[in-house]
Amino acid sequence: MFAWYRLLRSERGSYKVVASKHELWKEEDAEGTEYAFFLSRDREMQQLGPNARLLWTVDADSYAEAMTKYYEFMDWGEYKVMSPKDWEPYPTSD
Repeated sequence: MFAWYRLLRSERGSYKVVASKHELWKEEDAEGTEYAFFLSRDREMQQLGPNARLLWTVDADSYAEAMTKYYEFMDWGEYKVMSPKDWEPYPTSD
């Protein structure tokens, strides 16, 4: 598994890892195969069908990092970042 993490300095001077788990789901039915890739914390908002199964998980601290890893896993070639802001870390809860 990949171990790309960004270390951020907190106000107290200590370091913490900021990474968010992402999930790749696969669902096959008579109409074909569908994939859903999203932040684990957003699973409740996804409309996964009864045949969906968790295929893969990965940690990433930004949208661009998550998509880069997703493209690599799917063997789709290099992910092209649309905006430098896509590399900004996800907000933390503290």
